[in-house]
Amino acid sequence: MSAYVLRHYRYNFAVNVLDGGFFVFGVGFASWVTVFPLFVSHLTDSALLIGLIPAVHTVFWQLPQVFTARAVASRARLKPAVVTLTIVERFPYVLFGVLALQLARLSSTQALIITFALLTLQGLGAGLTANFWQTMISRTMPPTRWGLFFGTQAAFGSLLGTGSAVAAGWILNDQPYPINFAVCFFLCAAAMSVSWVFLAATREPPDTDTPPAMSALTFRRQLWTILRVDGNFRWYLIGRWLQSIVVIPSAFVTVYAVKRFNADPALLGLLTGSLMVTQMVANPLMGMLGDRWGHRQAMIAGTVAAVIVPIVALQAPTVGWLFVIFVLTGISSVCFWLVGITFTLQFGSAKDRPAYVGLANTLTAPSGVLAPLLGGWAIDASGYPAMFILALVGGILAVAVLALAVHDPHQAPVSVPVEA
Repeated sequence: MSAYVLRHYRYNFAVNVLDGGFFVFGVGFASWVTVFPLFVSHLTDSALLIGLIPAVHTVFWQLPQVFTARAVASRARLKPAVVTLTIVERFPYVLFGVLALQLARLSSTQALIITFALLTLQGLGAGLTANFWQTMISRTMPPTRWGLFFGTQAAFGSLLGTGSAVAAGWILNDQPYPINFAVCFFLCAAAMSVSWVFLAATREPPDTDTPPAMSALTFRRQLWTILRVDGNFRWYLIGRWLQSIVVIPSAFVTVYAVKRFNADPALLGLLTGSLMVTQMVANPLMGMLGDRWGHRQAMIAGTVAAVIVPIVALQAPTVGWLFVIFVLTGISSVCFWLVGITFTLQFGSAKDRPAYVGLANTLTAPSGVLAPLLGGWAIDASGYPAMFILALVGGILAVAVLALAVHDPHQAPVSVPVEA
């Protein structure tokens, strides 16, 4: 298996970078940070509902992963499940385009219900795919290149996504509502179709060491054993919960820009472009630094960047400071996505990896919903400053936990016994 991985490493690296690149190119047309909040703001003024947009995506991406972990651990080949399940993740963008074209025939309430139903479907498709995909990547890439791969993939995606984000701003500004949103959603779906072709081209190694399928009872015991014996992993989960609080502003910063500075859609496109450019630079840099110096240190650096966001937002005197906020948001998003995936893959042995991935994502899923809801409640009750202060406190606590309580799993590996 090791010889197979090394022989096909460059090929798999290339096709999966292209997969991620065109996927993010599509996301640039339908960003959860800018386009979707703006779309929903046409239907409601509720900050709580707007805050639900990234929350729904996050929770349904994370929640199913522990429930798919047992199937992942016992499968010799994961690609068939990946390429099938990800269709559920990508096709809803076609339906979003259809929804935008039908808005004149729907009430705001009906449109909101359909919007969140489709967001749920899209997030669920992503969540059902996620553990299969992450484990497939860990099998097709040498462990010493995980950070480089995820960083390069995300950087290429950010490069393409910068162009699509700026184009989305022009489309939203120049085309009439709601045609403008429909065009963006259909372009997103088209880009993700190209992405799927490259994903399906992955050469997955035959895993001759796949253990026999565990019973449901044995698997549940394995999960409880991990949580009981691996104290470092428990602290990592606490740090991830606190990180959900510090990224609350990302759900509201677009609407905040419109309300405070009267930012138009073209400017929002440029802001999203600055976010993508930042991610393009930060992804490979943090990936390589993580491979060389440790992914925990990279995660701490990204969390510090997130802590600065509410400070800048509270003090920003002019619209130009929004670019600083989006740059810092780009750095922190790299921390929570790229570094989070890579760092999680370092816990446990290869046979325990699906269980660790599932636990890390599923147990932190509630925070992905509760934190934006809390932020929306704070805005509705006391205004945007209350939300930013909440994020600031959560971020300081997250930095403290990651710096003082979490250590590199390779420094003190934990052996997890499997109880029959």
